[in-house]
Amino acid sequence: MKKYKILVVDDEENIRGVLFDILTDEGYSVSLAEDGETALRMIRAEAPDLVLLDIWIPGIDGLQTLKILKKISVNTEVVMMSGHGAIDTAVKATKLGAYDFIEKPFTLETILNKVSGALSEREPQAVQEVKETSPSLSLESWFAGSSDVAVQTRSDIHNGIKSGGPVLVAGPAGCGKEYAARLIHVKRGKGTFVSVECGKLNEDDLDWDRLTSRIGEETANGSSASSLKTTGGTLYFDKLNQLSHKAQRRLAKVLADNAPGGKAGKDIYIIGSVMQPQEKGSRTVLLHKPLLSYFGGVSVRIKSLQERSGDIPELVASLAFDLAEKYDKRIEKVDSALIDAIGHTAFKGNTRELYNFLELAVLACEGVDLTGEYISISGRGSFTPHAPKRAHPVYSKEPAQGN
Repeated sequence: MKKYKILVVDDEENIRGVLFDILTDEGYSVSLAEDGETALRMIRAEAPDLVLLDIWIPGIDGLQTLKILKKISVNTEVVMMSGHGAIDTAVKATKLGAYDFIEKPFTLETILNKVSGALSEREPQAVQEVKETSPSLSLESWFAGSSDVAVQTRSDIHNGIKSGGPVLVAGPAGCGKEYAARLIHVKRGKGTFVSVECGKLNEDDLDWDRLTSRIGEETANGSSASSLKTTGGTLYFDKLNQLSHKAQRRLAKVLADNAPGGKAGKDIYIIGSVMQPQEKGSRTVLLHKPLLSYFGGVSVRIKSLQERSGDIPELVASLAFDLAEKYDKRIEKVDSALIDAIGHTAFKGNTRELYNFLELAVLACEGVDLTGEYISISGRGSFTPHAPKRAHPVYSKEPAQGN
């Protein structure tokens, strides 16, 4: 029997504690958040089955959190809570996708009945859920910028696209290694993309038939995905340096025997990645010699966000406008104060963390100017626009070109 995951969002510690005790006693897996921004980040990382969401929470209020939540995870059920019952608020919440509304204080019977009812509504949808695909934004946006570092990265990617051989992508966590691999795959325009998490492989998995029988997430032309054996495409090995030396030697032999020169059968191309630490003084974990020799041709090196800080204005604007298009938002300008604040923030998770922040900012934006007001920057407190310390330009979306 499935153990349902429930997220409780309330700024009152005693309410969170009571609901945690009640629901865990009933066998549910319960997580807690005290504000909307924290809740949205948790939902973005792993969508729960149900959210119990208070209306009056600090920062983004409950209704706005509900609106954004439903765009991130449409199948997550939501029950709103409030100590100030109001018919119009309940109606508005229902229109935004909430299952129901509970007034505080509530009884044990009431909360359990509402939870049970909401989860029974979700039951028929469970078989319809699919794994979230990669964000439908321009892959090039992850590498936007005019710095020498950005230009070199794009040049490396271009060389990878032209090459028919294996490509090795290296960089710290969150810098966009898989996006670079996907971009090479899409531009080559061949078959399906299959991502293999090397940290989860055992030696039995290192078999050519097993590897090429995997079903990919998508094809280069956007059609229904199939196995690499059927359509050809890209076999992407994520974090090769998580394999033991013994496993690396075995994989090197499998690839050399079946995909010499980085290509096999019906146009199956090989791309791999290694994660490099970004802290000063950290040793880079190198690949074992046979595997390193196999990937000895084209390499793509992606730097940390800190090392390409001069690209942040263009990077922010590029990602923001693509996200606006993804979520059908009418954003036309990115505020210079927001760009300045981001430029003074250490995004240790690199472009991935920046992307997650911008996604929430875009989803919360109701107008044409993206200011980031009331959105936390990676949990560091609410962002309030202020006069920029540097004269960053206001980035405007380019008008559509006429025929």
